[in-house]
Amino acid sequence: MWMTRIGRIATLALALAAFSQGARASAQRETVLGPNGELYSVRAGTFGELFPGRQDVPAANSVLALDIEKPDVDRVRLLIKGTEGPDADSSPFLLYEDVSNTLFLVWEIRLGGVFPVLMLSGYKDASWLNPFAIIDYPFALKSSPQLAVTYDSYVEDGDDDGDTHGTGLTTQQRTILHLFWNQQDEGESTETFYSPIFLENGRFLGRSPAYRLNDLIDPQADVLAGAGTLPPQLIQVQRGHDQRTLVVAFGSAGRLNTLEIGALPAQWGRIADGARSHIIDFGARLYPNHLATLASEVKEEIIKRGSASFDPEILRSLAEQVASYIANVAPKTPLKVIADGARSHIIDFGARLSGRGMRNSQAASSSLVEVDPSELEMADGDTAVPSQILQMSRIGSWPAPEIGSNAQVFISEGGERALLCWAEKNQVVYREGTAAGWTAPLEIRLSDSVDLQRAYEILEQRVRNR
Repeated sequence: MWMTRIGRIATLALALAAFSQGARASAQRETVLGPNGELYSVRAGTFGELFPGRQDVPAANSVLALDIEKPDVDRVRLLIKGTEGPDADSSPFLLYEDVSNTLFLVWEIRLGGVFPVLMLSGYKDASWLNPFAIIDYPFALKSSPQLAVTYDSYVEDGDDDGDTHGTGLTTQQRTILHLFWNQQDEGESTETFYSPIFLENGRFLGRSPAYRLNDLIDPQADVLAGAGTLPPQLIQVQRGHDQRTLVVAFGSAGRLNTLEIGALPAQWGRIADGARSHIIDFGARLYPNHLATLASEVKEEIIKRGSASFDPEILRSLAEQVASYIANVAPKTPLKVIADGARSHIIDFGARLSGRGMRNSQAASSSLVEVDPSELEMADGDTAVPSQILQMSRIGSWPAPEIGSNAQVFISEGGERALLCWAEKNQVVYREGTAAGWTAPLEIRLSDSVDLQRAYEILEQRVRNR
């Protein structure tokens, strides 16, 4: 949750870095390209400057405008919803997400011209999503935010109009915007925070909590700090091994750490929630005298809910395990305890398999983080959405080595390797972090054929291909 510190007030630098696989994050993004050649650009200024002649908003108000340019079509300028008030709006960042066909916009609003709050909105089908406060705690120094996107889909019972399978099922698209930033604690040290933002078919599901990534670093392991000092703004985010995972590198207590963050498939959450509801609903008449029948009912429910998305053998194995658990519960076990136990077993089973196959579950130190659907209340009060379950796995941790100033970090797809690099005169110096520790400093000499940008690209490619 948000820190309770009410000390210093500082600017919220919204130099959001764009996330893309295989490319370094850029410092900011005020212009993006849409899927059909349209160019989206965001402009900051006063209403009078950006919309001369209009009088529906005071001319002196600080606002943001979205310009849309299409081939052979005149430019269209729109007032961005939520920026028309008297508070100062600045530092816009754009990201076009192709799966949901939504243009996302993040910007800073200064309440009373002083207190910074981070806002998010979106533009889709010629209309704005309602602006949403992502970071509304304005009293702590925040810096180096980065944004990444992951997505998946799930199926549910639907009506004839929305049936996309010819089977009475509809496909729902889930998009997760992953926001990372640095924040100073009461002792003036820098910590890294993370907040997932969930959307269903492009619709915001509500406020998500913020998580302190430093809490996921095992205090009993690798406690020795390194001799070097990592830049406080050091955060790198990139895609992981599939479209539902990403890897983040950040500094903490004199160490460089890597975590993998993956969303449990939304369909798996539907299975877990459905099994729990089934046990409670049918258990009212079948428990405790007809446990075998209840177990069989739940088994068929699990197979039914997962048959459109998962391998039938894995699904049947899960269903049989849950059925066996129900059929053999201890006498007088409360029905709710049985339902919660079955749900937990399904989630744990999915976490072991999700994106990992036969990998030993002890290969990484993992934590499951569940965002309660009640915390994601939709605009109309509906909370009938899948459980949002994230798996956060500690992958690597290295003592900070001695490095130069303005260092950058690159990480491998799985987070097992890292590379720190920095520019010195006519060269780029780098050190690689492996299971054996850091290599001695190595260098790439800059020349007419290898400039600074190319040197960084070479180093990033090296660590990602290892």
